[in-house]
Amino acid sequence: MAILTANFVTGVQKQKAAVLEWNGSGDFGRLEQILSKNAVTDRQPRSFNILGTSYYKKAGKNELLECSGHGVDTVVIDFGVCREEILEEFLRCDRRFLVGSASTWQLPCLASLVSRPGLHRSGWEYFCVFGSEETIRMTERLLGIQIRQIPLAQNAFAITGEILAFFGEFLK
Repeated sequence: MAILTANFVTGVQKQKAAVLEWNGSGDFGRLEQILSKNAVTDRQPRSFNILGTSYYKKAGKNELLECSGHGVDTVVIDFGVCREEILEEFLRCDRRFLVGSASTWQLPCLASLVSRPGLHRSGWEYFCVFGSEETIRMTERLLGIQIRQIPLAQNAFAITGEILAFFGEFLK
């Protein structure tokens, strides 16, 4: 979702976008390594560029400030798994996208986050990658939220008509 969002912003909206890997997954390092021969440009020690979008590996507050100083229009932060130590930063974001799976066995985790006392959830937007229509609707009813289903993207760097329509609904 983070890569798709940034590619939509860069490729369709023609804005400068950056994606921050604000988690310990190491996925961006692997992405850079795999695509390094064909697509990666402007390689720096902690960042690289693919198709006009900047990617920051193992990012944090310093990289966020760096983006602000480099005229980035949209910063997409991939916090990874929702955990207590990132919650404060997540809540500072202008738009908050919570991406999960509408699988029955993962509902308790989502429910505990959504129903947490004292947590201001105004402006949160919910998305799922997997799950049946029935499970999605049941989750919406139980938690009082709206969930958008992310279309299947076989290539996160290709904006198809379906992806174009999906992002066109809510990214303006």
